[in-house]
Amino acid sequence: MHLGGSNIVGLGKWKGNILCFYTEETENTHKKGIHAVLVDGKTRSLLTDKVVYSNPGDHQLDLIMGKDAEDNFHYLLLRNTDTKVGFMHPIDYWQNEHMQRTTGLTELYLSDQLQPTSKELSSSGIGGDFLSSFTDTKGQLIFLSFAKDQLVAERFSPDGQLQQKLTTPLDYTPTGFNFLRIWAGQLDPANNNILTFNMAHYTHHAWLSLFVFDFWDREDSLSAKG
Repeated sequence: MHLGGSNIVGLGKWKGNILCFYTEETENTHKKGIHAVLVDGKTRSLLTDKVVYSNPGDHQLDLIMGKDAEDNFHYLLLRNTDTKVGFMHPIDYWQNEHMQRTTGLTELYLSDQLQPTSKELSSSGIGGDFLSSFTDTKGQLIFLSFAKDQLVAERFSPDGQLQQKLTTPLDYTPTGFNFLRIWAGQLDPANNNILTFNMAHYTHHAWLSLFVFDFWDREDSLSAKG
């Protein structure tokens, strides 16, 4: 099976089949048309290939496939960025701080017939720097960002409504789109309420910040540096 696209956005399981998103543009462009492809997992035959979103502007999108720990698809996260160029070389792309800045946030959902609907999210991360996102087994999004000297963790319901917001101070200097892989996180697959996150400080190599967000207790996380 051959697809005409050149940039695979993500691949996951969906209703017993395989769901893939791709764009026809080369990687590191602003992604005008986003295709959804549905493949029969048993026969490996193509069931559907259709455009589910068209980028209305000239800014680059950062596309994140919302999948849980079992690779089940729940939504496609469309993060608008502050970058306006058409194409960047990979290093310029990942080191570009403007790519990390979030100017808009939308969740794209698919019906059984792959009909798209979207929901714009009201997030404190808009205007701040994107760090990471996570999806639990219920399809809830946790969006992690840096804004106003704070590490902000927001949890949204499957229909895009803000449920909880946890913050903690963070000493952080934006270094681009995590080109150096200086941060990482993990949502406990057995407990949708616990998120761990760590960051090695780029400007202070001896510092490592560790965070635990407990959405069950609805309390701010604790951080430790060493």
